[in-house]
Amino acid sequence: MSKKNGIKLILIVFLVHCSVGTIHFYRKVVHETDPEAKCLDGSSPMIYLHEGGDTEHILFYFLGGGSCADKDLNSTLENCYQRSKGEFGTSTYWPSFFPSINFGMLEVDPANKFANWTKIVVMYCDGAFHQGNNKSPIKYKDTQLYFRGAVNTRSHFKWADNKYGLSKAKKIVLSGSSAGGMATFLWIEYLKSLVPDPKVVYGIADSAIFYEPMVPVRRAANSSA
Repeated sequence: MSKKNGIKLILIVFLVHCSVGTIHFYRKVVHETDPEAKCLDGSSPMIYLHEGGDTEHILFYFLGGGSCADKDLNSTLENCYQRSKGEFGTSTYWPSFFPSINFGMLEVDPANKFANWTKIVVMYCDGAFHQGNNKSPIKYKDTQLYFRGAVNTRSHFKWADNKYGLSKAKKIVLSGSSAGGMATFLWIEYLKSLVPDPKVVYGIADSAIFYEPMVPVRRAANSSA
């Protein structure tokens, strides 16, 4: 998605929501808990935060959005370079506030069981399933690319721990969809290690199984030829 189209989509969602009732904002938080945490383009990673009033029940939600990986190094770098120029490679294009929309567990409607929870949406700006721990940026064309998704994720958990005290939480849910669902599988054990009782931590991965259905078909066809 291009920067222009992405911002246009945000504005449309905002205007539609304004027309149907009360707006409950998610607030953009760009923190520097770890100065080494960076999006692909080198900007500081960010979250969207909605404080529903209950800080003992916390929902972390990993945003999805595919990845910039490709068949070889050159095409991967080109994809990640292009991604660094848009919303999913930087924190700079996102607005300071984002209205709540009908989005499952993130909705603030009282009918939602998570409505009054503290909800933290971990924005996706690394292009590698919220993973990556490369200390040195990679020079490519006119920029440097930072692959530090894991550093970003740890910094977000630490920020939340500093602010709310995860050890005091009665229940913590880690969730996400698509690439964010993959991140849920990858980070659930780490999150459990941050609290005294890991049984208070639950994982809900949505649409997180990736496969190429034609690969087994091609292999079967080739083997029978």
